[in-house]
Amino acid sequence: MQFADKTLSQVMELGGMPHLAAAGTGTVSLKLNGDTAPVVYAVDLGGRRIGRIDSEFSGGVLRFSADVFAQKSPCFAYEIVR
Repeated sequence: MQFADKTLSQVMELGGMPHLAAAGTGTVSLKLNGDTAPVVYAVDLGGRRIGRIDSEFSGGVLRFSADVFAQKSPCFAYEIVR
C-alpha cells in the first residue's frame, strides 16, 4: 500500500493481494439534510454491495455500526443511499 505522505491520510495505491485487515468496530453518526431515511450498504474494495447494514435515522442523524468482519468478506467502506 502506498500513501500520499507521512500522515498516511490518503491512499494512492492499494497494492496487491492478499489485502490484510485488522479487526475493528465503531459507531458512525452523520448529520444529514432531509427527512428521508437512508439505507446503508457495506461495499467491497470494488464498490460492490456485500450486505445491508442496520441503521437508525432520527432527528436528521444517521447512525450505524461499522465492523470490518461483520460481512462475508472484510468491509472497509460503506454506501449510503436515499
